[in-house]
Amino acid sequence: MKKMKRILFVEDNAEYREKIAQILLVSNYEVDAVENAVIGIEKFVEKEYDLVLSDLQMEMMNGVRFISYIKKINPTIKTIILTGEPTADSEIKALTIEIDKYLRKDIRMDVLLKYIEIVLEMPTSVSDSELILESRID
Repeated sequence: MKKMKRILFVEDNAEYREKIAQILLVSNYEVDAVENAVIGIEKFVEKEYDLVLSDLQMEMMNGVRFISYIKKINPTIKTIILTGEPTADSEIKALTIEIDKYLRKDIRMDVLLKYIEIVLEMPTSVSDSELILESRID
């Protein structure tokens, strides 16, 4: 049997967080849904995830900054940002830290699930510095 993919979902809007978490659970994903980036970082350090799904606009720390911290812990983690108010500036910042997808919150749920499936199937990228480090270990 195929292992369930584990998703960390960080979203400060409780109603939206519960809605998406339920859809992910019904779609056979294991989900930890938390209300802010600080708890998200704590969870990320405790558990292994296949994907981090994060809101862009959050009170304590925005999604781009949150994911930049997460990527320092695990540079190959798959990531998706959801936003209610997309701007070119925030999208450029997201692309700069190599977020896999930048999506609007009003996306249809079946389309969001397809994006999640596609991102999870994407090959993991390894940077040149990691390749150098790995070759020294061998």
